[in-house]
Amino acid sequence: MTQSHDPTPPARTAAQRQADRRRRLRDAGDHQRLSVWIDLTTYFALERLACRDAVTQGQVLSALIRRADQAVIDTLDHHKPEWDEYFQRRRRRKAVPKEASPCPD
Repeated sequence: MTQSHDPTPPARTAAQRQADRRRRLRDAGDHQRLSVWIDLTTYFALERLACRDAVTQGQVLSALIRRADQAVIDTLDHHKPEWDEYFQRRRRRKAVPKEASPCPD
């Protein structure tokens, strides 16, 4: 008796699929991985927003950040130093302690 060969590849695990997705996003060059700790109230709000709109939490964060960024840009005068300061990501002196700031010096 001969055994039939099943050409269907074995099912991939969730970890394998996630690793593939991360690799695709990294290799595409238009995404950046972000790892942060947030308080539970914020986390549950993020979860609700994503569920409500049937999108990923990353998509919710991206949309909120782009909206907040555009709101700041809309207040800036293209002809004043604040425009260049914002786009050069210089840290405002009074806003955040240097060690806690994500901004380059």
